[in-house]
Amino acid sequence: MNDNMLLVFAILAAVGGVLIARWALSRGVEKPAQQPSQAAILGMLGIAALGIFLAIAYRPGAIDPLGPSMPMEEPVDPIEPSPEPIEPSPEPIEPDPEPIEPDPPLEPTGPPRPSVPLDQQEPGGTTRIEFPWPPPRPSATTRVSCLAEPATNRSGEQQSLESQTVLLAEVDYRWSRVFNQVGHLERRYFYLPWEPGFVMISRLEQTDRDGIALTGTARWEADVHFEYASPLDFLRSIFIPIEGHFRIVVFVVSVEAFSYGEPVLRADAISWFADGYENLPWSIGRLLVTERVRCTLLIYEFNVTDIDRVTSVSFPSQIGMDQHVANLNMGTFLW
Repeated sequence: MNDNMLLVFAILAAVGGVLIARWALSRGVEKPAQQPSQAAILGMLGIAALGIFLAIAYRPGAIDPLGPSMPMEEPVDPIEPSPEPIEPSPEPIEPDPEPIEPDPPLEPTGPPRPSVPLDQQEPGGTTRIEFPWPPPRPSATTRVSCLAEPATNRSGEQQSLESQTVLLAEVDYRWSRVFNQVGHLERRYFYLPWEPGFVMISRLEQTDRDGIALTGTARWEADVHFEYASPLDFLRSIFIPIEGHFRIVVFVVSVEAFSYGEPVLRADAISWFADGYENLPWSIGRLLVTERVRCTLLIYEFNVTDIDRVTSVSFPSQIGMDQHVANLNMGTFLW
């Protein structure tokens, strides 16, 4: 008997048990004398409960209450070994007579990079950074000793480099000490269009009206620095622009005479310090100082206000070259 027939019998048994129990109860109400016994009622209810249980247990898709039956495994035929062994191919595989050619290199994309002429490269291949040439017109200029020594010896004779073997690195060393003594610890270097020679510049510094460098951090401020000594100074600054005085010192070592170009704006002169080398390139320092070498000191002076900061170099200098070299403690090196 399959599950569907058991389900039908279970439903019929449950329905029959409920109907008989209901009929028996109704008879007992109509005729109390014929009230069925409790055992008969319980029996009918038990038949109905059994029918309900069987209907639930054997509905299609339900889990077998007696547990799942184990499926019968079909026998598997054993695998018989191949009677004939696989023989290797008598003909060896010949390599491809034509070699594989590598793919051509990829072509660079984007706009071509500009090439730097060989005459503008250092020995290591990096770009030469040259000072603007001819140099912009300075506020003041003077020739100085290349070795940062007094121009005359004790006997009053003019010093000469003819009998000395000196490298440009020695010139840089001696003048770096001079710059250090006046507080210019930061310097930048540039190539010249010819050799031997180089340019060394100082950082922009702020001075007073007489060319004396300010003290502390105010010396290196690019904006006009002003200290209010009294309320009257503050009121005066509202109606009268505050002046600021700035200076850049340029040391030129060259074998060629040169003239000067157009004046330079203060903003462009400030950018020199950002563009130069931090140290003298050895390709310059290893060169010998010849008798033709001349050393020149250039002063670029800028006088601006807190309102008009776009200004060009002052020409001529308002205080003169003598005052500048005296304030920079370089007066003994004038040629």
